Amino acid sequence: MELRPDDATFVRMTKVLNVTRTQLMSALRKLHLFDNLTGKVMDEVFYTDSNEQFLIDMDRNLIDKSVIITKNLGNILHISGFPLTEEQRGLLETELHHPKQSEWNIWATLPSDVFIKMIRDNKIHGKDLIRVCVSNPKINEKCNAREGLLFKHLLLEEYGIQSYGHHRELYLEMLQTKVWTFGYAEGGRLGREPGSNVSIPTAIEGFEGIKQISCGSEHMAFIDSDNHVWTFGKGTYGRLGLDHAADVNTPTMIEGFEYVKQISCGMEHTAFIDFEGRVWTFGRGRYGQLGHGEDNADDNEYLPRMIEGFQGIKQVNCGAVHTAFIDSLGRVWTFGNNDNGELGLGDTDSRVLPMLIEGFENIRMVSCGAGITAFIDSQGRVWTFGSGANGALGHGDEDNRLSPKMIAGFRDVKTISCGGNHMAFVDSQSRVWTFGSNENGQLGNGGDDFDFKDDQMTPKMIDEFNDIQSVACGSNHTAMIDSNGQVWTFGHGEDGQLGYLKYEQYYPKRIPNVQGVKQVSCGENFTAFIR
Repeated sequence: MELRPDDATFVRMTKVLNVTRTQLMSALRKLHLFDNLTGKVMDEVFYTDSNEQFLIDMDRNLIDKSVIITKNLGNILHISGFPLTEEQRGLLETELHHPKQSEWNIWATLPSDVFIKMIRDNKIHGKDLIRVCVSNPKINEKCNAREGLLFKHLLLEEYGIQSYGHHRELYLEMLQTKVWTFGYAEGGRLGREPGSNVSIPTAIEGFEGIKQISCGSEHMAFIDSDNHVWTFGKGTYGRLGLDHAADVNTPTMIEGFEYVKQISCGMEHTAFIDFEGRVWTFGRGRYGQLGHGEDNADDNEYLPRMIEGFQGIKQVNCGAVHTAFIDSLGRVWTFGNNDNGELGLGDTDSRVLPMLIEGFENIRMVSCGAGITAFIDSQGRVWTFGSGANGALGHGDEDNRLSPKMIAGFRDVKTISCGGNHMAFVDSQSRVWTFGSNENGQLGNGGDDFDFKDDQMTPKMIDEFNDIQSVACGSNHTAMIDSNGQVWTFGHGEDGQLGYLKYEQYYPKRIPNVQGVKQVSCGENFTAFIR
């Protein structure tokens, strides 16, 4: 990482120990320190080598909810007023795997726009641990509480950087995440040499700091900490963007792209957005799903090709044979196959160039499946269109919808995912609602020991789950992540895509020994997550 003198004013290093209350308690008991502990141990733990003024300067609310571990000038550690010896402090830090001083890089007051630019310019890499006092670039003063929260959200959502602390001083850590895959192994889609199907999540070795993953029908892609794209799996039609059509067993980087922001895999095509908001597509173009104006069998792209005339795109999503993206105004553009009205343009004519869905702005999220599409507007309302078979659109019937129609009775929906012929979304209370085909139990509305395969024409809540953060639909299975980063799966599991041995699972079941998951993605018959 390179820093010029005008980038930041250097200050003394401050470290953060980010552990849970349970981890701290376990360590204290193991070291026989728990019986001597006084004061209340809360959820977060901070460690600083600054003096006691640090406590005074910190947000009082943060102090009330945290254990402040402070090494004062006498080189003594305090936990809520309880002193530990230097030897005990060392044992505790070792037990908690506390980052060493040499692992951290030193920053100081740094305008947020400069910091973001340095991420984009690859001056900050996946293994950098950072302390930064964030300032507002417009007024050259430290961020207020609201600005700080917005900046923390931006760092996590856009760049995969976790932050701790408060608005006056943030502590940032690049996520040291790996990709774990399981399910059907043919064609290299699991990121390793072909072999038997895998029902236990297994890490793809050699890659850390992964920001985002996407599973297609038979291939996969991820973005690493340096914003590079790696693809692997089935290579027919050029869907891997590697200038050939061969299968690839291990992740291979697409050369020439160092600023990729978001990626999505479809059935036989792929799309990504660069940091200027331009959309690049590659793979099969038979139905116009690449958006380049061609729609015959020979119009495949074996290298990424930019869609002309668009910048500032916020999100792209690939369905089976159609694609959608959201522009800077929150408008939705669609292209590709339109047999069932999945483009939302009021007809069934396929499109070979992006076309605007009129009458909608400030759309927050779009998701595409096999002949179905859904988006969430600024009020959290869900709109669906395309094939209505099996009730996949959630409107109480099986009619196709050629234009977006709102699902009645829902607001403040947080996220949605479209599968092969079903959908799932998470509401504001972190509950999951599913609808559509339930042929393999992919709606999760059955029981542990009985077969419940009735299709759902309208959204139905999965009982007993109220802490779900995200959901992902595959062709015939579904996965969701709870607030503890645990993954629950259900639906078709013949090839191991549920993360445990079960031919079909009709109610969410937790994948054993998995927690701390950041994102999950489901393909046709395989699954991947980041942790």
